[in-house]
Amino acid sequence: MEQNGAVEANIKDFQRTGEQAKAVNDALNHLLDLNQKYANISEARAARKQAEATSKQGDTMLVFTIVTIVFVRIHAVNQPLSKTFAYAF
Repeated sequence: MEQNGAVEANIKDFQRTGEQAKAVNDALNHLLDLNQKYANISEARAARKQAEATSKQGDTMLVFTIVTIVFVRIHAVNQPLSKTFAYAF
């Protein structure tokens, strides 16, 4: 009878260990999921900052292009056509 009690106690210990292992596994899976979500958020923030920087660069290039066109036209109007070609060669 004592042996049966010891065996049953060992079986309960193994069952309890199995339940604890499952709980640890579930907790680790949850932690990995949270880490993945955090990485996704960080990547989205970085992408947003990059998009903002790209937009600013595009705006700067647009302004530069417009200013260049205006000054080239002013220069062309103020210079006679023959002088413009003379400087080109």
